[in-house]
Amino acid sequence: MIKMKMIFTVLLITLGFQLNGQSIFTLGENTKIHVKGASNVSDWELEALGYNCELELNDSTPLEVGLKSISKLNFEIPVDKIVSERGPIMDKKVRNALKFEQHPRVTYTSTSNELTEVDGHKVTILFHGILSMAGVEKNVDIKVRGEFSNDQKTLKMQGEKALKLSMFDIERPTAFFGKLTTNDDIEIKLDLTFTKTIKQ
Repeated sequence: MIKMKMIFTVLLITLGFQLNGQSIFTLGENTKIHVKGASNVSDWELEALGYNCELELNDSTPLEVGLKSISKLNFEIPVDKIVSERGPIMDKKVRNALKFEQHPRVTYTSTSNELTEVDGHKVTILFHGILSMAGVEKNVDIKVRGEFSNDQKTLKMQGEKALKLSMFDIERPTAFFGKLTTNDDIEIKLDLTFTKTIKQ
């Protein structure tokens, strides 16, 4: 009888770990992150060539509208990995505007999220979180469209977010002795590919 109880207890503990398991995803090489904006002369675009992001998925949570399937999302972009199509001069202006020496990273930490649409392996996720740029933190919501692979080892996300530089007290870059001025509005475009790396 004692032996049977021990076996039953072990089974319950094992099942508990399985039900509460977490899958960890990291960003793959196919990821693209762009920032688009405009000046009084022309449009411009920045690209993040370096980034670090870890996403944790609740394996026990079904993909249903209103539920929180992602337990953790931390995103980090080194400012010196953000480059312009216009070369080193613009890159330097961007780093100065983002106060690179004092604040070398742009970060986003999700505080909560929920599934707003589910269609098979396709989902829409609304993230609530804190975006930090140039030393200023703001609450920012980001809605993304996601799709899991059939084996759920890959998760692709796409989304856009409109922001203003003034939200983060960022001084808008200028050129040609002030004749070229950057507009306040920017748009962040995300094309993310996450790959499962480990299951806890």
